[in-house]
Order: sequence, then C-alpha cells, then structure tokens
Amino acid sequence: MKYSIKLLTVVSFILAFQTVFAQNDEAEIKKLVYKLTGTNVGEVNGKNYQGILSAFSKNAQFKYIDIGINNRYRESEGDFKFYRKRLSDIIAMDGLTVSGKIVKEPIIHVNNGLGVINYAIRANAKINGEQAMSALQSVTAVAEKEKGVWKIIRYNAVLSIDALFKDDCVADISSLSSNGKKYLTKTRIPGGNMFLFENNDFTFTTTADGNYIYSMDYKYEWLKDKTINLIDTYDEKVTQLGKAESRKDALVIILKNHIYKDNCINFKGRLVKN
Repeated sequence: MKYSIKLLTVVSFILAFQTVFAQNDEAEIKKLVYKLTGTNVGEVNGKNYQGILSAFSKNAQFKYIDIGINNRYRESEGDFKFYRKRLSDIIAMDGLTVSGKIVKEPIIHVNNGLGVINYAIRANAKINGEQAMSALQSVTAVAEKEKGVWKIIRYNAVLSIDALFKDDCVADISSLSSNGKKYLTKTRIPGGNMFLFENNDFTFTTTADGNYIYSMDYKYEWLKDKTINLIDTYDEKVTQLGKAESRKDALVIILKNHIYKDNCINFKGRLVKN
C-alpha cells in the first residue's frame, strides 16, 4: 500500500511536470502565432518581412486555397522559397495596407514534440486608402522545435474573399464598323460580392483639329506623339492618361486610367470578333 502511494505520488509529480512544460510550449507557440498575426494580419505588411519569415522553418511546406467571390478556388503549394516569393509579391504592391483582427483565438495542442495550431483572421485590405477586399483566412499549422526554438514546419491556409472592390480587370474589345471607327468594350470589374460586366461604346473621329475619341459624355484627345488626354467638356481641362500605339491600346488606357481607375489593379484588353 505504501509502495502504491509512493508510486502514485511520483506519477502525479511527473504528469504535473509535463503539464507545466506543455503550458510553456503552448505559450511560446502562441507568441509565434502573434508574430504572424499581430503585425501583418494575413501576411501582407512589409514592415515585418524578416520577422514573418523567421517564424518558419527553412524546410517548411505551404499550401493555400484561395476562394474568390465567384466561389471558384485556386490551390497552390510549395516550399519556403515559394512562400517567400508569395510574400514578396504581395508586399511589392503599391499603396497596399491591411487591417484586421483575430476572430478565432489560436487553439494550440502540444504532443510528442509537435504543436498543432488553428486560428482565423478577418482582414480588410486597402489600396491607396480605398477599400479593396474583405476576407476571412483560416489557418492550420504544425510547429516543432529547431535548436530549442519553435518553428512552423507546415502551414495550410484557406482564404475566402467575401467582398472585392479592386482586382485585375479584363475587357473584351470588338469593332462595330468596317472602317474601325466604332468599338464596343465589355469589361469585367469587381463589384463587392460579385463581378460586374459593363459595356462602353467608343467612337474614333478625325477632324482638322486632331484625332478624338468619344464615349458617353467623355472626350479624349489622341495626339500625334501617341499621348491620350482626357478633355473636360466643361472647362477644357486636360488630364494625361498615357500613350497608345493602336486603337486597342488607346481603349485599354482609357478604361484602365480613367473609367475604371478605382476598380482595377491590373488591366488586360483582348480583341474579339463581334
């Protein structure tokens, strides 16, 4: 009986000792999570670029599932170099800022030298101060110690976009006349929780004063040096939009830099048969 009591005491002491270590490990892993979420909320803040990378093992593996507002999804996966490039590409976007908060506190379990992590973030992205995207990102990760320091070795993230106001835009451009003076463009633009398709008619004219392009109430000037200018029909104020070698290029510049400048990050135009 005395032997059993002593044995039980020893076992209880060992379990308590292990529990303390597990709690300490969970606290360290939580710090690791907040290194990712506290300063960059969804991995898009260049101010802590090296700090973000330091949370991962150089042997880490990554997998992303990105779900768009049209419910189509794209999977991508790779190693540490893949992640570093993904992060670098996002940070390189001009005028990008992200704010957000953890909506699901990190759940952490430590067992047999591995820490399993699960958390979720609500993130809002802005470009040059204007709302661009709202999304929920759910993360499941696995961490283990490398030289006594916890590092993430597996990182799976599902990014679900529920509102999109800025994105890459595409316009189909078709000629409506045999002389190539009238064109119709059909442009796909983000419109919150769906994509919108908008049509615009354009007419190219040549007068003694120069070459002009008209669409709705807008008037554009196409100079001999290839410059496209927006001309305010009220006060004749001129705004330079860019340079174009062809009529297709001229339409893309007008759509990208004027009509949809608040909706599009990148813009692609393609000629199609009417």
